[in-house]
Amino acid sequence: MANELKQKLINAHVYEDNARVLGIANVTLPNLEPLTDGLKGLGIAGEMDVPILGHFGSMTCQLDFTVVQGDISTLSEPRSHQLVVRAAIQVQDTGLGTYSSKPLAVYMTAVPKGTNLGKLEPGAGMDTQLTFEVTALKLFVDNKEAIEVDKLNMIYRVNGVDYLAGVRTDMGL
Repeated sequence: MANELKQKLINAHVYEDNARVLGIANVTLPNLEPLTDGLKGLGIAGEMDVPILGHFGSMTCQLDFTVVQGDISTLSEPRSHQLVVRAAIQVQDTGLGTYSSKPLAVYMTAVPKGTNLGKLEPGAGMDTQLTFEVTALKLFVDNKEAIEVDKLNMIYRVNGVDYLAGVRTDMGL
């Protein structure tokens, strides 16, 4: 598909341990924001924030459920959870005008940070929220690994290039 235009998320499911489908949820994926530190001194005209290679601030994932479900108590257990979001992205071939879908998957190792049970209001959703600290994330677009961040194993890979490989070698890992 030479004239491919990725348009929208068609739909997705959330899984735990790559097998169990969780309830109806919306997912807010982590923000990959590099840690930075100020740099100033001789030879620099002022100051600048320098990103620290492969190091990121807190990576938070949020699951918003319409109502409380049994999965919520399991996901609140104080341990690492393997969460997977599998999605289909709508794609249009702009030359032919045809539509198809492409897979998107996000794998996360996540530890619960908070459980907001929501509100009780007749005839309304409860807006239950679970928040997780993500320690590892892998993003696959069209079945190709695009990004991997693994904080505990010092891995930061983008499009197949591991930017922390030299750092691990330098550290004797």
